Amino acid sequence: MTRPRTYEWFIKKFNENNKNNIEIIGDYKNMSTKLLVKCNRCGKEWMAHPQKLVKGDNCRECAYKDRNKKHKGNNRKKTQDEFVTEIGIKK
Repeated sequence: MTRPRTYEWFIKKFNENNKNNIEIIGDYKNMSTKLLVKCNRCGKEWMAHPQKLVKGDNCRECAYKDRNKKHKGNNRKKTQDEFVTEIGIKK
């Protein structure tokens, strides 16, 4: 049986995986009870599981925006020849 996670343990693990993007607003009760958090980049507030925050989850809105910026202009599909050349398969 695992022992209950303390507030101190949660904050330590949260700080290890969080790059100052999320601020904890609500009170920590245990690892399975959601708490209120706020994104420091976009200001969005949502209820999140401490388990996911400890694993490194971030704001979904910001992640979606970052993903779109990363792939913007790179949506053109490659031909088979371009793909084969890229991965280095010899015919």
